[in-house]
Amino acid sequence: MPLLFFAEWLKTRRVGSKVGILFLAGAFLAAIPIWNTAKYFFFFAKNPNAHGAFNENFTRMASVINELPDTMHIYVLPNAGGTMIDNGLPITAQPIVFLTHDRKKDRVTFLENDTPITTPATILFQARDDTLTEKIIHAFPNAVITPVFSEGTRDEIFRIITIETSGREKGSRE
Repeated sequence: MPLLFFAEWLKTRRVGSKVGILFLAGAFLAAIPIWNTAKYFFFFAKNPNAHGAFNENFTRMASVINELPDTMHIYVLPNAGGTMIDNGLPITAQPIVFLTHDRKKDRVTFLENDTPITTPATILFQARDDTLTEKIIHAFPNAVITPVFSEGTRDEIFRIITIETSGREKGSRE
């Protein structure tokens, strides 16, 4: 409705006024995407708090998964919370689903209570769970725990538990 009113009002103006008004309206409309683009690239993207809002850790976890050899069975425990969605996983697991989609079908399994673990395996927890880590170490004494730290700090963001085939000697635990 406001556009119809503006069009009727514009009809009553002289040609020079129409050109000036349309130019100003066009410049205003062009400034909106330019301003939003600048806001994103200059303010939002450079804000250090933005990375935590999108949990860059899960993106890094997906990168680790994509770098693992094809012979490795990969298990992810989606224990970081969040609302369950249609695919039966919490919203916090979706970055891993999307960023490992090429390998997910046959290589990445999201752990449930009754999921059997086939070796060689790599297990990644979205959130630290010392109780479950101890259970895995008890079941697989050769498991090796490797902490992954955030860049530039000594803050552990997640752990990788690697289990070689059952016949190997007991691995080190860090």
